[in-house]
Amino acid sequence: MKSKANVAALSMCLSCALAVPSIHCALAQQPTPQERVAALEASIAASQAILKDRLPPDPALIEKTKQAGKVSVSPQPDQRSRLPFSDYLKPGDRLALDVDLGSNRPVEAKVLTYLDSKEELVSLDVKFGTLDNNGVHATTTELDAPSKSLAVDLQNSGYRRTGN
Repeated sequence: MKSKANVAALSMCLSCALAVPSIHCALAQQPTPQERVAALEASIAASQAILKDRLPPDPALIEKTKQAGKVSVSPQPDQRSRLPFSDYLKPGDRLALDVDLGSNRPVEAKVLTYLDSKEELVSLDVKFGTLDNNGVHATTTELDAPSKSLAVDLQNSGYRRTGN
């Protein structure tokens, strides 16, 4: 009788021992805060690198896209025009520039692309403003990478002339 109790107890202990490591393994697979920060930094760096390849637009790539017939002109309200470029740098890329026809300056740029696969979408929306010296700068930048749970909104303002 004692041996049956020992076998039952041993069996129960083995079940518990087998269950606990599986819980431990599941917990061990969760990223640490440091790993999450490193992954987020890597996602931001990858997104920035991809988007820097697209803004400002490369004249040679614009010409290549134009020659491929993948650009059009769409009139917009307020004397603006939108220039959408399809497959700008890689298949599936989209770049759209809104231009103020009166001043011939960019008003907005939108980029929709992806990281390694088309499921890893990255979008960028940049609104431009004019400085006192008529220079153009990005006033608002919105970066969104939903597959990486990443959204960054930047405001860029308060420029003042210094000196004479």
